[in-house]
Amino acid sequence: MLTLFIVENIPDRGDVVIEGEEAHHAASVSRVKIGDRIAVTNGMGRRAEVEVIDVNKRNVAARILDVIDEPRSSTVLTVVQALTKGDRARETIELLTEGGVDLIIPWSASRSIGQWREEKDALGKWRAWAREATKQSRRSWIPQILDLHSTAAIKERISESELSLMFHEVGAERLSIALKDVKPREITLIIGPEGGISEEEASAFSGAGARSVVMGKPAMSCLFCKIASGEIPAKLLFKNERVIAFEDINPQAPTHILLIPKTHFANVGELAVGESDTLSEIFLTADKLASQLGLAGYRTIFNSGAEAGQTVFHAHLHLLGGRAFTWPPG
Repeated sequence: MLTLFIVENIPDRGDVVIEGEEAHHAASVSRVKIGDRIAVTNGMGRRAEVEVIDVNKRNVAARILDVIDEPRSSTVLTVVQALTKGDRARETIELLTEGGVDLIIPWSASRSIGQWREEKDALGKWRAWAREATKQSRRSWIPQILDLHSTAAIKERISESELSLMFHEVGAERLSIALKDVKPREITLIIGPEGGISEEEASAFSGAGARSVVMGKPAMSCLFCKIASGEIPAKLLFKNERVIAFEDINPQAPTHILLIPKTHFANVGELAVGESDTLSEIFLTADKLASQLGLAGYRTIFNSGAEAGQTVFHAHLHLLGGRAFTWPPG
């Protein structure tokens, strides 16, 4: 398959010029030379097979051999993507682009760990990643990326969409069933952040007309997620909608209790950003349990990361008591 480059204009016949960063990449990275055949696209459906006729420091010139105008898909695919952590954001945009998404809407969800205000020109980065992924996947259409949307703006968009599907762990139907025997002109898919879509957001989106779906039966690999779901038994000491407390099977003190959020967060930092109220509730619950158990004093520990001794990467607080503790710990 021919290497693809992006240009502004592709005439019906004649020559085309690759300029700027694209020309630098073609000449210095891809090392195209006179006589090579490459492909160009304007990112809006038009592409051409061309033959290189000149290469210099400023641009690459090529003669058009064949031009194709590719229409958009009969179904426009829009993805509402919650902000993710910086190291995952690029991969997310690349996957969406390679998957054929037409429109990407960044969403500032309540549990989003990534925050655009912390990044300079975040929208420009997303668009640049989509542009590069377009070339890598040999697409003729660069997906459009809008500016950051609030939950209220997403709710309004759902109400205007022909079919909106929200990926949510309490999805009532599989995606394949929701799409069976339907041919909408536009589909909006809503993808939440690492911590999941909150119940408030899910309720708002459902009220606006979004249907809750899942890809299939979840396959949880996290030990604490399985305890939270009841798949693995544990000696529970406390449970409500957000927090679970149970005895540690490898106690390091006469009293050793683990307190976890029901929602999966890899560590306490993610939990603090995603569900700060739940983090507060964990500490309040620990204090209540310590009082109920008659502990004269207690120690609470969050290990974050392997070097700190974290072995299960689902945020959890250790509540230890019933003996004297020394300092420093560890």
